[in-house]
Amino acid sequence: MKAELALVRERIAWTRRQLCRVDERILSLNEELWMTLNEEHYATAKRMISASSTKTFNKARSTQIAKFTKLTSFGRTHRRQEDLASHPLQRTVINMSARRLTPVEEDVLALGLNFAVVPRVLPKEEFVQRLEPKLYHMTNDEASNIRVQITEVLRRATLPASNLTKNKKDALKNLRADKSIHILKADKELKRDPTANIERKICSKLSGFKKA
Repeated sequence: MKAELALVRERIAWTRRQLCRVDERILSLNEELWMTLNEEHYATAKRMISASSTKTFNKARSTQIAKFTKLTSFGRTHRRQEDLASHPLQRTVINMSARRLTPVEEDVLALGLNFAVVPRVLPKEEFVQRLEPKLYHMTNDEASNIRVQITEVLRRATLPASNLTKNKKDALKNLRADKSIHILKADKELKRDPTANIERKICSKLSGFKKA
């Protein structure tokens, strides 16, 4: 147990050193951008970089929350024993939270996590953020040519009609605003519930840390 704790402490210290180096690099690049770009372009670049870093952080955070939730989701074993065959929507959306879903919210969730909502405004800056890292390993001429083509495509692009009604948009907004719930893909069906076994393992690990 002492060796495990020492390994964890070393990993934490290493991560902090890496973060310190990254912060120093960010500060250096920020100063370089400030000296190179005019005020308007600098503000745009800073906004795009901030949006990209926030998106990356939120994605990693959601992944870790999902993993933690799967390990600690005990106490929810008393599920409704309804005949799901007569409720097609309930086979798609399984609500294990304390939140009572409205019919419209269930309809929205039934669309699936891969359903793409048509945005109100074409996210041109997001396209640029995703494109630029792919151009780093190209020659200047190749990268410039691709940028010109993408710029022309974005200039001519138009958004399709909305694929959600107003009620469904409001329902989606309400679901996003509720930080107490986590919307995840359904697990594959298991022959038996592993919750009790996982709970015992977690309690055993935590009690070991408490003694240490």
